[in-house]
Amino acid sequence: MKIASAQSLTRSSPVPNRNLMFWWETSLEESFLSGENSDGNEITQWNDNNPVTTMKINGYRGQKTNTSSFNYDYSGFSQARGPSYVSNGINNLPSLRFFNSGQSVYIQTDNKFKTAGNENLLFFIVMQYRSGSGWVVDRVCQQNNGSGYSGTCASSQYQGLPLFGVAISGTTLEGILRENTNGATINANGNASSLLSSQTPFLITLERKYRQNLAIYINGRLATSVNDTQNIANIDMVKLGRHEINTSDNLNFDVSEFIYYVGTIATEDRDAIENYLGKKFNIKITHQ
Repeated sequence: MKIASAQSLTRSSPVPNRNLMFWWETSLEESFLSGENSDGNEITQWNDNNPVTTMKINGYRGQKTNTSSFNYDYSGFSQARGPSYVSNGINNLPSLRFFNSGQSVYIQTDNKFKTAGNENLLFFIVMQYRSGSGWVVDRVCQQNNGSGYSGTCASSQYQGLPLFGVAISGTTLEGILRENTNGATINANGNASSLLSSQTPFLITLERKYRQNLAIYINGRLATSVNDTQNIANIDMVKLGRHEINTSDNLNFDVSEFIYYVGTIATEDRDAIENYLGKKFNIKITHQ
């Protein structure tokens, strides 16, 4: 798809909604800082294109210098950085490449991102698997000590332990919902493994309906669903690209769009967003 066509499709999409938390996409000039959207460049900030609020929840790369900052990287890696810009990515449109091998590569929200434990959650990711295993979407294990964010993942640290995310282990795609001490993990059955092994671009939809179900959809089709029994606590920040401290993560993948909602989204609206993403990235969407 031509970039101008993708931009037009983006601006007329059904994504805007009062429950939209943030919208990161790659076709619009305003999605990135000036000069960064060039082939091979590091992306230090992925801008939120949510048109329904002035409070933008941008994505920021990790850093290793300021330990009290919300984006300090606590991993054992000596280097933290943002993903690389790929001009000819999924469906010949720009993508961001996350390559976690010997370094910590991710984008995360700042502390304006917050959810409550009794809320519905929904996100969409257009991605292409390349190699390795690790986290696609994870929590940020930090706590506010009064003067800034510090700390690491620990059993006694409740802020940041809850999560609503996606991981890949070999050719298994997992959707995960976790409270402070317990959690639910579901594997995406069906064609998820073949999409990973063939490195075919696909759409992940992860949906949590509070006290109803946790479901993962692949290209619009329900893959797995379980009852929601978790008393998930507040989620304070979200990370795209890797686990907070696990240096065994070596997941390499491309992402072209990440859309996150907090609150109720009607099924027909979810379907419309999946159709928009399918058209934009040439992914066949099949609704049940």
